[in-house]
Amino acid sequence: MIKEEKIVVRDKDIIVKELTLTAVDALFASFSIDRAPTLAERLIDSPIPVEVVTASTGLQDDELNAFTPSEIDEIWKATARVNDFLSVMVERTVKLLPDLSTDLTENGSGGSSAG
Repeated sequence: MIKEEKIVVRDKDIIVKELTLTAVDALFASFSIDRAPTLAERLIDSPIPVEVVTASTGLQDDELNAFTPSEIDEIWKATARVNDFLSVMVERTVKLLPDLSTDLTENGSGGSSAG
């Protein structure tokens, strides 16, 4: 059974749904490592990217931008509660990124070759 939580933000019912493994895999495959964070991501203290919030809630970027920072915080927290495994996964992945970047450069992938 997929977990879900209903929250009410500014008189709007928002259903936050747990993402399937297929959805998580597709989201992670689509992430750009050098993408600039959105304003909402910079305001909220959460490792969860906006793509996860939009996928979990069905809200589009323009709808999210209409909310206040405190309302956005509620939406992000509900997304984190329902997709609690995802926060851990994102934090773990972010910790690995510097090591992966170094490994790729040192092993020649993405780096210049001596020759």
